[in-house]
Amino acid sequence: MIRADIAVLGGGLAARWVAARCAPAAKVVRLAPVAPSPAPATDRSLGIVAAGGHDSPVRIAHAVGDAAARELWTFSRAASERLLGLDPGARRGVWRVAMHDSERQEWDLARRLLASWGLPDGEAADGAGLESRVGRGFLGGVRLADDGCVDLRRAVAALDDVELLPGAATIARADDGVLVQRDGAEPVRAEIAVVAAGVGSGAVHPFFADLLYPVRVQARRSAPGGGRAREAAVARHRHEAWAPTDDGGLEFLGCRWAEQPEMGAGEVDDATLSEAVSDRQDAFVATHLGGGEVTRRWAGIAAYSCDGLPIVGPLPGAPRIVALAGWCGWGLSWIGEAVEVVARAMLGETEERPLPGLLAARRML
Repeated sequence: MIRADIAVLGGGLAARWVAARCAPAAKVVRLAPVAPSPAPATDRSLGIVAAGGHDSPVRIAHAVGDAAARELWTFSRAASERLLGLDPGARRGVWRVAMHDSERQEWDLARRLLASWGLPDGEAADGAGLESRVGRGFLGGVRLADDGCVDLRRAVAALDDVELLPGAATIARADDGVLVQRDGAEPVRAEIAVVAAGVGSGAVHPFFADLLYPVRVQARRSAPGGGRAREAAVARHRHEAWAPTDDGGLEFLGCRWAEQPEMGAGEVDDATLSEAVSDRQDAFVATHLGGGEVTRRWAGIAAYSCDGLPIVGPLPGAPRIVALAGWCGWGLSWIGEAVEVVARAMLGETEERPLPGLLAARRML
């Protein structure tokens, strides 16, 4: 039997980051979740990092109240800064653009709300001012300088990797320690296990089975030539997002609403694309963004939680099992600070980082 202080189950950014963060102070092993599982969602991301999970602070405040919204936004800003700091070539700034009057009014309110919280309220522009920066046909927008775009390959390369042990893994028991079984290999006994396995988390431990569901998110890349977008942007309440590539091309994600009625929910096949979504993406890009021919299309499977927020921290009734899951497709905006909170608690570091109660795993009771 292999013994460790911390066993991390997962293959994406959250798993690799928490393993790297804890390895200097503890014996850490990293394991793959039970197969079959789609590729980690972060492997298919555009790399856009935006506070609030790309949502507006006004919408968050309407949902959870002013105090909780400020706590979530501040936490997410710190997470974004941590991730942007991993990539020395990160580009700063993301536009939140309005396609309807209601969105434009919402971001006017959002700027006032951010100012009332003592936080940067961003640079505002009207549609004419946006055309040469993010595209045409938008009524206005706000550019938040604390957001940005990362190259996830560079970001992951900045982490000291913890070797992945072979054999798909699942948690068998968690009483005085955690027993992790592996297919065709000797088990691992650890003091703590971190579940960061995306949609595979339900197979790792039953706590996640009814709390997470897969959603297919689709994207496309176009070659350089004729594009209008020079900066990253998020539109239509985060349903669409795009970012220029280093070579002058464009990557675009969104329009899953075109696949009715499921909108990609329940899909675990990341090799199959929706023609309806592809058609709507092409129409959106042609109308608003321009650019060259499509050179690649792909999909990723995101793990959505039942309430739309990440699940972080010790499981209720099982404190030796720690969650880093349910990123809802916008994990880049939460992972950095969530990893720091979890790592400090597991390592017993004296200056613990606060976790917003709305992200804690115990809220799922």
